[in-house]
Amino acid sequence: MGIDEAIEAAKVINPKIVIPMHVHETNPKEFKRKLEACSDINVIALNGGEIYQVA
Repeated sequence: MGIDEAIEAAKVINPKIVIPMHVHETNPKEFKRKLEACSDINVIALNGGEIYQVA
């Protein structure tokens, strides 16, 4: 799934946050920029080994 397909999937699911996981051939910063520009979904782009805790 490329960035544009992932954006469409996220918009259909409509979560509060998205954490991109499979970024081997994509740019998580581009995904974040594009998704946040067209939705109210917050994208948390983690670096390798970084942890995000859900409150």
